[in-house]
Amino acid sequence: MTKSYLDGTRGRARAFGRSALVVASTVILGACSIDDMLEVEDVDVTTPDALLDPANLSSVRALGIGDFSVAFGGAGTAEGVVGFSGVMADEFQHIGSWQWIREADTRILAEDNSGVTDVFRALHRARSSTEIATQAYEALAPETPEHAEQVNLHGYTYVFFAENFCSGVPFSGADAGTYTYGVPLPTDSVYNRAIAAFDEALALAQAAGSEDQENLARVGKARVLMDLDRYAEAAALVDGVPTDWVYESEYSENTGRQNNGVFAVTLNRREYGLSHLEGGNGAPFRPATPDPRLPYNVGERAFDTTLRAYEQNKYPARSSAIVLASGTEAALIRAEEALDRGASDTYLPILNDLRAEEGMDPLTDPGTAAARVDQFFDERALWLFGTGNRLSDLRRLVRQYGLTESEAFPSGAYVRERMDGTLSPSGTYGTDMNWPVPFDERNNPNFAGCLSRGA
Repeated sequence: MTKSYLDGTRGRARAFGRSALVVASTVILGACSIDDMLEVEDVDVTTPDALLDPANLSSVRALGIGDFSVAFGGAGTAEGVVGFSGVMADEFQHIGSWQWIREADTRILAEDNSGVTDVFRALHRARSSTEIATQAYEALAPETPEHAEQVNLHGYTYVFFAENFCSGVPFSGADAGTYTYGVPLPTDSVYNRAIAAFDEALALAQAAGSEDQENLARVGKARVLMDLDRYAEAAALVDGVPTDWVYESEYSENTGRQNNGVFAVTLNRREYGLSHLEGGNGAPFRPATPDPRLPYNVGERAFDTTLRAYEQNKYPARSSAIVLASGTEAALIRAEEALDRGASDTYLPILNDLRAEEGMDPLTDPGTAAARVDQFFDERALWLFGTGNRLSDLRRLVRQYGLTESEAFPSGAYVRERMDGTLSPSGTYGTDMNWPVPFDERNNPNFAGCLSRGA
């Protein structure tokens, strides 16, 4: 449970109290019935009957998709998983003035960090909305592609909680007017919730004959299996996913809530700049030879006008879609499984087939196991840039490949590029590898802080 929920409730109660005094005074003066005056229909609460009205099903679906899109990609004025995880990893660097972004970029995050709180709330909102939509489809239109889609998106909310937050995320909920406080769950338990959702979505998609939702369930579950170091299972699961398949989270020009949040924070507000070899360990996101996977511009002044803005151009508009899952990701999962078992004769052809589709030169074997890992994760970083994968990949390099935190993440002196090309020291990187559960959650009597801040 978050503080925003309690504050909202208390805020309404306080407002009602003041209104009640005014009403009471008026009633006494006018000799009217207090009961009559206060018998009003509460139009601020959606009733179960409304949710289960077939006429409202498309609206319930739209709410689930909309809340998920905001949590995933952000919005005009809100942080999302893609941008905020990218700035804590090595995709973006802080080039503005907002302290919460600097905390993420330097990996020194306070529990009351505004960006962490925004994403935490948005993810819980998306989790709730997709669960409500799932229940509506179970009652009104079961085993349809739309039903499977809501369950898939629900599963992805757990993926993002597990990949980005510390161990110990609570999941609270309300049922029939009763609020239940969640207990902090270890990360593996959160991943297991995601697996259960993807298994359900896969069965629903197969019953509905929806290849699109079946692929989404397969790639989503395989992503979790990779996080759990179960490479062979993951590769087998996505073996039949076509390379050209893609599922995108869509955005539009209509309202701030519907805007692509990565565009907003990079090209509109210029608070994030595109990184390159950040902190000595970052991926080469701005190579000298243009890379078709990640177009960028050398911009002018950032929001902090002393700094230069390197502008990502993968999302050039408020309406740019963001890939949630794809056949490219499936191919990279198969390549990593081959890398893990030392099958370089399989690993390199998969990568080079992907590169050939973009007209890129093939890679050559760098010769050692460690060099292959570096090669693979640089390739994965460029293929999946700005899709919410990179922070999890850096954590996996520590957890599953034996790198230290300072070897996997940007480390050492924190510097930013000035307009004249000089590098200006601006502090030192911290050691955080994930986001803390926000301070607001301490309103939950079952929560006393993260169980672990490790990778």
